[in-house]
Amino acid sequence: MPLKKCEMCGSEFQARLSKIRTCGIACRNNLISTEKSQRLQVSKTCTVCHQNFNALASENIQTCSTACGYQLRSRKTRSAPERHCLTCGKGFFAPLSQIKNGGGKYCSKACLYDRNKEATTRPCDVCGKEFSSPPSHSHVKTCSTECGYQVRVDTRPNEKVMVPCKHCQTLIEVYAIRADQRIYCSQVCAKSSDEVKARMSKAITGANNPAWKGGVMIAAVSATGKAYRRQPLHIEIEKAARRKRVKQQATPAWANLQKILDIYQACQEISKTTGILHHVDHIVPLTSQYVSGLHNEFNLQVIPAIDNLKKQNKHWPDMP
Repeated sequence: MPLKKCEMCGSEFQARLSKIRTCGIACRNNLISTEKSQRLQVSKTCTVCHQNFNALASENIQTCSTACGYQLRSRKTRSAPERHCLTCGKGFFAPLSQIKNGGGKYCSKACLYDRNKEATTRPCDVCGKEFSSPPSHSHVKTCSTECGYQVRVDTRPNEKVMVPCKHCQTLIEVYAIRADQRIYCSQVCAKSSDEVKARMSKAITGANNPAWKGGVMIAAVSATGKAYRRQPLHIEIEKAARRKRVKQQATPAWANLQKILDIYQACQEISKTTGILHHVDHIVPLTSQYVSGLHNEFNLQVIPAIDNLKKQNKHWPDMP
């Protein structure tokens, strides 16, 4: 039997008869349907891109592809008329809201930039090179980042002045533009200043105080003024009760309770007079890993609250 080539899939097969054109039934059915559709197809013109294409005469197809079909459907559903781009002349549709605001004149951003390229072209203030930018960047005066940095360096004031430290009166050399900002020579002087202490004490007074209104708040403020979250209420209440019990056990029988009360009263008066929150501190901590002090008039001192919070129970006189 002679070998023949299938007219549908292109594979070779042995045919007993010369009129057989396909290698199997599947290819035969596909070939019949293809030839039938070709006989029924007619030439049409796409209503969108105006290109010729073949389609069945029985089907109401007006476009050559799916993309053109989407464009045709959008044209029929849009209430705004078709517009033409001022740069390339291409037809497009713009939203009604954009047209009402004076827009919808260009089909794309590329055409918008090309149209305004001549109006936005200008020389660089540093190197003189011609450059162009979008209309929204018309305030830019340099062609690149390097030229922009050069403008900042040239316009920055280099004059320096001598300013005394607000705490220790040491002269500091600073730029004239920062003379009003740099008022302390170091962080040590800044933290030792009464003004800074008063500002930091506000962070632990009033509603920020953990013991405000006799209760224990979840939000508290550390010695550095940073807010943090305290433990649950029942744990803080138990801690306060334990602190009260330790203070009672550390109070000797010979302690002068009237002098202790006078120290606490003096602390309140100092806080009210200076505007800086003060605490009554135990010089030797009541509870510590190494020492245990007493609660009496000789072991109490009035210090700013910030210093007391920083001290905690880790510092005492003559400590190793």
